[in-house]
Amino acid sequence: MNMKTINLEQVKSPIPGDLVKRIDAIDLYFKDHPPPSGGKIAAFDLDNTLLEGDIGEAVFSQLKLDEKKHPVTVTKTMIPFSWPECREMMEKKGKKEAYTKMVTAMAGIPAETVIETTRRVMALNIPFLEVEGVRVPVPRPNAVMQALVGYLKNQGYTVYIISATNSYSVQYMAEEYFNIPATHAIGMRPTVMNEENGGILGNEIDGPITVGEGKVEAYHQFIGAVPPLITAGDSTSDFQVLGLTSPQGLCIWAGDDEQEYESIKNMLPHPHTAFFLKRETASLN
Repeated sequence: MNMKTINLEQVKSPIPGDLVKRIDAIDLYFKDHPPPSGGKIAAFDLDNTLLEGDIGEAVFSQLKLDEKKHPVTVTKTMIPFSWPECREMMEKKGKKEAYTKMVTAMAGIPAETVIETTRRVMALNIPFLEVEGVRVPVPRPNAVMQALVGYLKNQGYTVYIISATNSYSVQYMAEEYFNIPATHAIGMRPTVMNEENGGILGNEIDGPITVGEGKVEAYHQFIGAVPPLITAGDSTSDFQVLGLTSPQGLCIWAGDDEQEYESIKNMLPHPHTAFFLKRETASLN
């Protein structure tokens, strides 16, 4: 066994064997069939899929904590949106409205502050941030997913992230923890003012609102028309982009509820592509 084989075995060792077999079966299929015209594409959700936890929620929470200590010097603004309001909006209007508001409410904050806050959150050695009566998990990279991304890249896949989190945090996490280029990391993009001075976040979203159908729109706008061979997500807001998966591909449901998985599986255009990858829940409580 040569060094390359040993390294590959090390890369894929955290990945469940059944999942590796499904991926290898795709490659085997394309040995006898024409390869996808746009290459082998994988498209992943970030929060609670590649990560254990939600970096967008955690960064928002840290900024809320920061403004209480240093409302002028740290964030340059007061965020006019609270966690109780966010929860109420999620219940009454859904994730699209709540996550959009979470990003646009950061208007006036320097882009570099968002990036630095993401860095600080990931350096925390605590399980939760507590703000406004809400405990928000501090995210951690999912080791299985890190290995999976590495394995797919080794097998010739181009890996993308499409997330409802702000684009600055998404790009930082992609590069820092998954070795995915920032140009392949798509998040909720706020408008930007004063770009010549590093950029200040505006109060509107530039481009698709990357929740539900907005993820499909983002896929077509930034990636292309060729269906992904592999997709992964964890919630119903990922369902539409999971539905893009090629019939020769693999659709990974990174969830904690097998009954929910079965329901989602039966609604997919190609149910045979589905794979249940069980994870522990990391959500607001």
